[in-house]
Amino acid sequence: LQQDSLVLLYLLKAIALQDDYDVGVYKKLAEAEQRLMLYEGAGEHIKIFLEHPKITGVTRRNAEQFLTSIEFAINAVNNPVEFNPVNLGKEVNSEYSEYFPSIAADNSLMVFTRKIPQEGEANFSIGETPLQEDFYLTTNNNDVWSVAQNVGKPVNTRLNEGAQNISADGRYLFYTLCQSPNGFGRCDLYYAIKFGDIWSYPENCGKNINGGDWESQPSISADGKYLYFCSTRPGGLGGHDIWYAEINENGTWNKALNAGAPINTPYDEQSPFMHPDGRTIYFSSNGHPNMGGSDLFYAKKGIDDKWQQPVNLGYPINTSTNEITLTVSTDGTTAYYASDREEGFGGLDIYKFDLPEKLRPEPVTYVKATVRDERTKAYLKSNIQLIDLETGNILLTATSDSKSGEFLVVLPVGKKYALYVNKEGYLFHSENFSLENVIPDKPYLIDIYLQPVEVGEIITLRNIFFETASAALLPESKTELLKVNELLTKNPEIKIKLNGHTDNVGSDNDNLQLSIDRALSVKTFLIEQGIDATRIVHAGYGETKPLTTNDTEEGRAQNRRTEMEIVSR
Repeated sequence: LQQDSLVLLYLLKAIALQDDYDVGVYKKLAEAEQRLMLYEGAGEHIKIFLEHPKITGVTRRNAEQFLTSIEFAINAVNNPVEFNPVNLGKEVNSEYSEYFPSIAADNSLMVFTRKIPQEGEANFSIGETPLQEDFYLTTNNNDVWSVAQNVGKPVNTRLNEGAQNISADGRYLFYTLCQSPNGFGRCDLYYAIKFGDIWSYPENCGKNINGGDWESQPSISADGKYLYFCSTRPGGLGGHDIWYAEINENGTWNKALNAGAPINTPYDEQSPFMHPDGRTIYFSSNGHPNMGGSDLFYAKKGIDDKWQQPVNLGYPINTSTNEITLTVSTDGTTAYYASDREEGFGGLDIYKFDLPEKLRPEPVTYVKATVRDERTKAYLKSNIQLIDLETGNILLTATSDSKSGEFLVVLPVGKKYALYVNKEGYLFHSENFSLENVIPDKPYLIDIYLQPVEVGEIITLRNIFFETASAALLPESKTELLKVNELLTKNPEIKIKLNGHTDNVGSDNDNLQLSIDRALSVKTFLIEQGIDATRIVHAGYGETKPLTTNDTEEGRAQNRRTEMEIVSR
C-alpha cells in the first residue's frame, strides 16, 4: 500500500506538470487507485484513457474490462455483504502459512497445505530456510479443531504437495505434485486413498487429466464422477482455465474438457470448488467484474444443466488484493478461506465465516453409516449404490471402508432416493429417503448390520411401494424388485417367503387381505422375471406384527412393509 501511495503521488505530480504528455499515465494512475480501493478516482482516470482515439484493439478491450470492474467495485463498496471472519486458532494455524482448506462433507476433518522448512533445515531462520509444502490434517469435535498433524508418508515427501481437495467421504485426497519424476508435466494431479487411518501410496491421475503443462487445484464432486481442476493447457479460453473430466465405468478418467463460458474468460480462472450439491461451483477469477486482482465467484447450474452467469461474492469478502480459494460446508452456511490478516499467527491463516444466504449453494444433507456383520459385528467392506427412485438411475457407486466399515453419501434435496448396501454372501440392505419437499435439519446417521444368506434371516424391503389401500405396485418399486430378482438368480438354491404387513388403519379383515395381496403382487413380479414359482411362498399378517407404534404417521409408515424371509437353501 505504501508503494502504491507513492506511485499515486508521483503520477499526480506528472499530470500536474503536463496533463497531455502521455495518456498511458492515466491508466497507470487508475490501476494504482484500484489497488488502494480509490475506485471513484480510478473510474474517472480510466475514462480519460479510453477517450484517446489511439486506444484500440486488445488495449481498449482490457481498459473497458477494467472500467466495468471499477463500476462494479463502486457499487459493491456501497452495498457490502455481511462478513465476520474468525481465525481457526493456534491448533490449525502457525507461524508459517496455511492455505487451501478442504473439509469432508460431515465436517469431521479438514486437510490443508502448510509451507514449512525443509526437513533437516529447522535450525535456520524462516527467512533463510528453504520452504516446502506439506499436508496437515485436523479433526473436528463439537466445532473445536484438534491440533493439526502432518499427514506424513507416503503422501508427503520432500517435494511440494499442495492445492489439495478431500472427497466428501473423507477417504480420497486429490492434490497437486510438482517436479515428480513420474509426472507428465511441470505439476500433475495425484490421488491417495485412506484405509482406516492409513493413506495409500499416491497415484498419478493419468494422461487424460495431466499433460505437458500445469495442472493444479483439483476438486472432486461429491458423487466421485467429476474432477474439476485448473490448467494452462492449450485449447482454453484464457491463460488459466477451469477444466473437468468424468470418470468412466472402468474407473479411469475420460479426456478432460474445458468448462467453457460463462465460467472461463480470456483472462484467468482458478481454484474451482464444486460444492456437494453438485450444482454450485465456487472459483477465483480476474476476468469477471471484480474489486481488483482476482475475486471469488460462484455459479449455479440452471434447469438445463448449463452454467449460469457467475456472481461475485461481493465486498468485503473480495478486496483489491487477490482472493484465491474458498471451501463451503455441506450445509452451505460456513465458508473457509486463507488470509494474511493482521491478527493472524503468521503468513496466511485459515479463517471461517458465515456465508451470506444469497451466496449459498443448494440445500443438501448426507447419510453416514457403518456396515457390520449382524452376527460377528465385524466391520465389512461392502458395495454402496444410491439410486434415483423416480428414474431408476444409479447416482453413485462406492464401497464402505475395509477397516472401519464406514461410508458417506451426499443427498441433495428435491428427489426420492434408494440406498442399497450389498456384499457377496449377505442379504442386501435397503433404505429410502424422500427429500422432494423437505430440507432436512440434520444428517442421517445409520448403523447397518448385514445378514448372511442363511435360513431364518429376514430383511425388510424398504423400497417396495404400493398405491394407497391397494396391492398395485408403484413404478418406484422396480429397482428393489430387481434387486430381489438378482439375489434369487445369484443364489438359485434358496427359497423365500414374502411377508406382507399393514398398519392399524382400517378393519382387521381388510388389512389382512391387503397384506396377503401385496405379498402376492411381489411374488407375481418375480415369477414374471423368470424366478421359479416353487421357490416363493407368500403370506399376510395384516396389522398383527407391528415394528413400532401406530400412533404416529412415521410409525405407521414403518409398519406398512414387505419382508423377505429365507426359508430353505
